[in-house]
Amino acid sequence: MKIRFPKIDLEKCFITCFSDASLGNLRNSQSSGGYVIFLQDHEGNSAPLSWRSKTLRRVVRSTLAAETSAMVDTLDTAFYLSAVLSEILSSRSSETVPIHALTDNESLYRNAHSTTMAEERRLRVDISIIKDMLSKEEIKSLKWLPAESQLADSLTKQGADAKKLMCVLVSGKLDWKGFV
Repeated sequence: MKIRFPKIDLEKCFITCFSDASLGNLRNSQSSGGYVIFLQDHEGNSAPLSWRSKTLRRVVRSTLAAETSAMVDTLDTAFYLSAVLSEILSSRSSETVPIHALTDNESLYRNAHSTTMAEERRLRVDISIIKDMLSKEEIKSLKWLPAESQLADSLTKQGADAKKLMCVLVSGKLDWKGFV
C-alpha cells in the first residue's frame, strides 16, 4: 500500500481532524484515544499530517470523558500544525490555517456547543478548553459525524474496519461534503 500525497491548493487549504476514543478497552481497563489529521483543500485533495493511537493520559470514568480527552490531544496537535503551516505559508499573513474537528460522540458535540456544564467536574476543564478554542476561532468548527464515517475508529478499537481510512490514504481524497 502506498500513501498518496496529492497536490493541495495551499492558498485555500485547511486542517481536518478525526478524533476517537474507547473506554476501558486496553489491559488493566485503561482507555485509548486516537486521531488522524489531514491537510485538505476544497477539491477534496488530502494528505495525512499526523496520526496517533495511545493510552489516554489520565483515567477516565465515562465514554464522554475518554472522547473529550482524545479530542483535546487532537486539537493540541492540530493547533501546532496550523501554526507551523501558517509560518511556512507566509502569504496568508497573520491568518492561521483553519481547523475543522470531527467527532462521532454526540455528547461531546453537544457539551462543546452548550452553556450547560457536564456533571463530571474534571471533565468540565477539558470541555472548557474546547469551548475556548472555538470562541477564539482557533478551531473553525467542531462537528458531529455518524460512527460509520469515523476514520479514527480503527486507531482505538480492536477489530474496527480500517477500509475507509485506507481508501483515503491511498486515493489522496477526503470528500466529506457538509462536514467542513
